[in-house]
Amino acid sequence: MIINVGYEKSIEIKHCTARTLSLDIKNSTPKITRSSRRILEDITFYDDIIELNFHDKYIIKLGDTITLKGKNIKYKINFILSEIDGNYYLQEEPLNKSTSFILPLVLSGNYSDYLFNTCYFNSYILDSDYNSDYLYVVYKFIDIEGYKNTERKLTKQKNFIKVIDVNKTFSAFVFSIPNNLEEVFTLFWQGKYHKIDEKYKQRIINFYTDAEGISRNIKYLTEKGLSNDIKKRKMLEANLGCKIPENINIVSKPKIKDEIIKI
Repeated sequence: MIINVGYEKSIEIKHCTARTLSLDIKNSTPKITRSSRRILEDITFYDDIIELNFHDKYIIKLGDTITLKGKNIKYKINFILSEIDGNYYLQEEPLNKSTSFILPLVLSGNYSDYLFNTCYFNSYILDSDYNSDYLYVVYKFIDIEGYKNTERKLTKQKNFIKVIDVNKTFSAFVFSIPNNLEEVFTLFWQGKYHKIDEKYKQRIINFYTDAEGISRNIKYLTEKGLSNDIKKRKMLEANLGCKIPENINIVSKPKIKDEIIKI
């Protein structure tokens, strides 16, 4: 989707994942640089970007909904991120800890079976009543090759319960959770991922082993959390200027609000 931002300049808003759009500043026509503040201004509140303002010619702010023309895919903008590649990213929500540490223990196969870089939205282990009896694996419907095949893979799993078509945009695939994961869940909520049994650790690592593109980020963070990496710990200690107790994992604990299905 091409947007005109004034001064005869245009920028493409691209589908990045089911959660994220990219604002392709780097390849704008003609080129816009970060120093062109009369063209682009990011407005922050306590270091969070709350608005992108192209000299009032085009404004993107938190809470906006953007629909990609031609694809009719809607994105609710809850986060605006400025990244080192020179672009901005408009995000509904980041991948949560249920996706990192629980999903691989509930589904078979690996990340490449589930359209992670296109249609996969997130997974949730809590419903609105805070029950954790099921895993809700949520997809955003994007009409691409492979979506129907992925649906079939999901619904043929032994622990598949049902699919909830929330609306024209989202579907939630509901799975029962194996009984033997009780201890994993306890450690998960405590943020003690590194204390998870080795056989489950290996399953999680194998699930993300071949992760490519944007999925490489979750592979990196998941492996760091499971190993409680010493080098990473020392880097954090240097940055924070304090000692991190050894019983605290370098990857943060899950936040309940991030693990509840809300769609």
